[in-house]
Amino acid sequence: MYGASLWLGPAAPDHLTMHDVVRIIDGDPASLEARIARMLEHVGSDWRVARFTYWYTGRPPIHEALLVRPPAQAV
Repeated sequence: MYGASLWLGPAAPDHLTMHDVVRIIDGDPASLEARIARMLEHVGSDWRVARFTYWYTGRPPIHEALLVRPPAQAV
């Protein structure tokens, strides 16, 4: 027997929904804001956005945004 004869087909996804945190990194703050706006249009404006800037000596800064899904409502 070889490996191909033991293959049972494609595996099921390990998650059924989108991730709870989305990380976007960009070198241009205006481009990052545009990407955040597009993402919020897709997922909804109730997601939280945290913005960070990393400053490096001798290099341009890197801008990052974390988009976090709002907590689930208690039923």
